[in-house]
Amino acid sequence: MAALSSGEVKKRSFLKSKIRAARILLTDVTHAQLLAKEATRSKPWPPQDTGRLHDISEAAFDIDDFYRVVDVLHQRFEKFNEKQWKKGYKALILLEYLLTHGPLSFADELASDKEVIQKMCNFHCFDETGHNWGSPMKKTAERVLQLMEKGPFLKEERDRLRQTTRRIHGFGNSTPR
Repeated sequence: MAALSSGEVKKRSFLKSKIRAARILLTDVTHAQLLAKEATRSKPWPPQDTGRLHDISEAAFDIDDFYRVVDVLHQRFEKFNEKQWKKGYKALILLEYLLTHGPLSFADELASDKEVIQKMCNFHCFDETGHNWGSPMKKTAERVLQLMEKGPFLKEERDRLRQTTRRIHGFGNSTPR
């Protein structure tokens, strides 16, 4: 496969943004819902876009976007199985981020998915290199279940991450906060 020139990369990026804008205009899909679907699809792999997670969590404070993101997560958890585990795992990662950065009501809205999340604690899947993707999924699922209890652990994690975010945003900024 030939390497793409910077001009070709820019053209593809421009085209993708126009397709995304057209999809939002022509369908009843919000930007947050589209981001949630993109964040929880199988590819690219492995999951890693914290900027997108941040955008979704910010948008989720709008009630319409909140329920659309919840719906995407319900769909991903509902379809979780051994063949489509990547979407479920990425939904789990998104839920973990939303529980610690988004509206507190995510725990209540996704309580019906706890059984699926508990199944994820026992999931095993080895890729061609021998890596067991069930191990990180188990850790994330256990953490999500603990966060969904809405006890002191959730409050401590939200506070800790808020302080970390403030430090990161303040780093290199000469204006006092």
